[in-house]
Amino acid sequence: MYRQKQMALGKIIRVLMVTTEWPSDNIPSAVPFLVRDVDLLRKHNLIVDVLHFTGGKNPYNYLRATLQVMKKLRLVKYNVVHAQWGQSAIPVFFSSLPLITTFRGSDLFGITNKNGNYTLMGALLKLVSKVVAIRSDYVILVSNRMLPLVSKKRNVTVLPSGINLNLFSPGSKDEARKKLQIDPIKKVILFGGDINRPDKRYHLARKAKEILDLDLPVELLTAKVDHSEMPIFYRAADVLLMTSKHEGSPNMVKEALACNLPVVSVDVGDVKERINGLPGCFICESDNPEEIARALKSSLTYDNIDFNFRNTVLELNEDILIIKQVDIYKQVIDQS
Repeated sequence: MYRQKQMALGKIIRVLMVTTEWPSDNIPSAVPFLVRDVDLLRKHNLIVDVLHFTGGKNPYNYLRATLQVMKKLRLVKYNVVHAQWGQSAIPVFFSSLPLITTFRGSDLFGITNKNGNYTLMGALLKLVSKVVAIRSDYVILVSNRMLPLVSKKRNVTVLPSGINLNLFSPGSKDEARKKLQIDPIKKVILFGGDINRPDKRYHLARKAKEILDLDLPVELLTAKVDHSEMPIFYRAADVLLMTSKHEGSPNMVKEALACNLPVVSVDVGDVKERINGLPGCFICESDNPEEIARALKSSLTYDNIDFNFRNTVLELNEDILIIKQVDIYKQVIDQS
């Protein structure tokens, strides 16, 4: 304990980051926000080791990860363990080191099947996450909507993932559409998420487009590219559409606003508080495709096309939020 505090005072903080999500050969562009988070921590002179394992709903994978963690902790003296998502804390549950857990959405809301319905495995994950929250020395939630889902009252804070405001900035729509070979006149809706994930409910976006096409022909744009290439998609679009079953704090919404792109969304995560009162932005209170289509039409035909949403997300600058994260590390170490 004394050594941990001395290291913290000497500005040498060693963090073991444990996560079930990390880039791989199959998905090289996975969790860009987490990769960026680790990079920023290292730029602030923290030593961060990432232990990635694939849970895959397989108890053996968690047992193997636990053994990996035990070996890692014998070899390296860490100050704190930071688990990303509730399930990632299972291998470090019985560690004596201070534990910080960040809950990001599905760990507290549940998992959906291909039909978009919550599963029994998702219910188990929610239960595990609630136990992990109690065990954790500090809990980070990415949106206020998640606060009622954890019973912990002390050492809990809402800290959304930050965004790179240098990367995500307004730009020429004409140039973006030229690069993407998109009709310069047609109205374009950018879908907010991976079309192959059931919880993103791409079918709602398709249905809303079909309804909208009867009155206002549109193009539904999807993007499965490296995160660094996303700005051109935001610039090329006329509106971002989110139809997710649940979200924590969707970065696509924050990035869209940084690029001055209006947002239409069902009421998930912290989207309502992000876009409330912004011109051309609308929250759909239901997942009815007809309501979504009406909201899209209202946004796409909004009178004022000179939007300036960027100022609303300046506080989400990743350089600001990473300092808050480092302060949490120091607080937890000092209290241990």
